[in-house]
Amino acid sequence: MTVGWALPDEVAAETGVIFASAFAGQDALIEEVLASTQPDYAFNHRIPVARAGIANSRFAESVGARGPNTKINNACASTTTAIAMAQDWITLGRCKRVIILGADNASGSTLFEWIERLRPPAPRAPRPM
Repeated sequence: MTVGWALPDEVAAETGVIFASAFAGQDALIEEVLASTQPDYAFNHRIPVARAGIANSRFAESVGARGPNTKINNACASTTTAIAMAQDWITLGRCKRVIILGADNASGSTLFEWIERLRPPAPRAPRPM
């Protein structure tokens, strides 16, 4: 199902897609954990899909890319790793071009609060004995 912009047929089969993210699906998981503390909580049956990390295949399908596609989660090196992986795919002849999607919103209202909690406390100044 292609809606809107799509790759030309002559390049679609040789175009790969890599989605790189350090926090893929974490917002959805944190929102579910917070919701579970409410008295009227009901399990969100869509949470497994939100956590699955299928942005790569959804994007490939939407633009008609039929080459290899994958997602990677390699912390802060996710996009750099995606570039290296794309070079490997092209060098090995798996595809001729790769679209790399790198997307994280660590400063959003949900994720930022949790990341902030993980920060170690400021060191205390030494005190005389």
